[in-house]
Amino acid sequence: MPIKKSELQFIGKVEGSKFLPENATAFINHVQGYEGKQVCVTLKRKSERKIRSDNENRYYWGVVVKILANEWGFLPSEGLRVHSIIKEQFLVEPVEVRGKILKEEVSTSTLTTVEFESLMSTIREWASVEFGVYIPLPNEVPFEY
Repeated sequence: MPIKKSELQFIGKVEGSKFLPENATAFINHVQGYEGKQVCVTLKRKSERKIRSDNENRYYWGVVVKILANEWGFLPSEGLRVHSIIKEQFLVEPVEVRGKILKEEVSTSTLTTVEFESLMSTIREWASVEFGVYIPLPNEVPFEY
């Protein structure tokens, strides 16, 4: 569920029935704005899933998408078209709605590092087999992407 502008998330630990925020100053400053007002506090365990890293994302857009866009004759600015093609090819899950099976795209931003690398491996193989396009591994290209 997306966070509304009037809401903030604070990460911390619970010790001795007390919430200890990682950024206590920001937490206190925010809470002071609610002085005298009724509020709703929700607690949930922070996910332990390690979501794909910025470097993985930069490799995807700066190497994978860029190479495919170039090979397919797209302009460099048309990376979103390549991304859409990849998502439709590999990131679609069936979802049942009122007895009908529809397709729902999965965002790369929700993938773990392991899931994301698995996707990159699949894309590299697909690009090679289907289009004769070689996409280098992350350690085979300079880290400038």
